[in-house]
Amino acid sequence: MLSLSQSAKRVGVSKATIHRAIKSGKLSAVRNDDGSYQIDLAELARVYPSKLDALNGSDSETPEPVSEPVSERSNETLRNPKRNEHNTASSAVAEAELDGARLLIKTLQDQLEDIRSDRDGWRQQAEAALRQAESAQRLLTDDREAAAPRPWWKRLAS
Repeated sequence: MLSLSQSAKRVGVSKATIHRAIKSGKLSAVRNDDGSYQIDLAELARVYPSKLDALNGSDSETPEPVSEPVSERSNETLRNPKRNEHNTASSAVAEAELDGARLLIKTLQDQLEDIRSDRDGWRQQAEAALRQAESAQRLLTDDREAAAPRPWWKRLAS
């Protein structure tokens, strides 16, 4: 495990570049209690594959010969088999997370449908109760004034 400055020296970039890579999630690191970072050599090799000579401790300026890719896949994957293994592992993790997300979506959709059916049932009950209350209110209205006969003196005046 290397510190931020040691990692920057190993790969030949600034500490700020390493720090930005950590903050963006491109490079993973362990944060200590004092706020400093510890970075694994393998993680540096994954993010900065062109700096492998520096990671291996080689002081020579001659780069390692790189074989041409055999297929249409990306050069980086063919040059660095560890990165290919990492991609396979990360794609398996991504697939598992995707399956979990799909299951969660299905569960939430089922719950939503159940809640909607409950809501519709309660709505029907409320509307039925409202209709019943309105009919009961009509029965309770005072229609005696309209049905009562007029007093005798009003009948004489007309």
